[in-house]
Amino acid sequence: MEESRLPMTEELYSIFLQRKQDAQTEWVFPNPKTGLPFTDRKKWIKSLCEKAGVRPFGFHAIRHLTASILAQNNIPMVQIQAILRHKKLSTTEIYLHRISDLRPVLKLLSIKKVLPIGASREAEAKQGISLIG
Repeated sequence: MEESRLPMTEELYSIFLQRKQDAQTEWVFPNPKTGLPFTDRKKWIKSLCEKAGVRPFGFHAIRHLTASILAQNNIPMVQIQAILRHKKLSTTEIYLHRISDLRPVLKLLSIKKVLPIGASREAEAKQGISLIG
């Protein structure tokens, strides 16, 4: 294990600062039963998911979601790598591989009208079919 730092957003900083001011313990996310740090994160996140009314997921899923959101917003892969703190770009590519494979297919869903099979772009223009994006 080695230390790795990532700057936090102003919003997150404000939330943590407020938690610190309201805290009854030195820990950011203490176990409410003991006041000590959690020893089993699986139970903690499962409890949070149940309270939120969503299907339970793990911390690793949050990393994939973060990578997906950044990629969908055209953030360069090297910046996503830095945010996820991957040493190798190839690791980040694994996270995003499924998304990049789906992008061409997803673009098909943005067509207002679908051309018949074999229709040309010239026929499209004559018929007045417009595309989004």
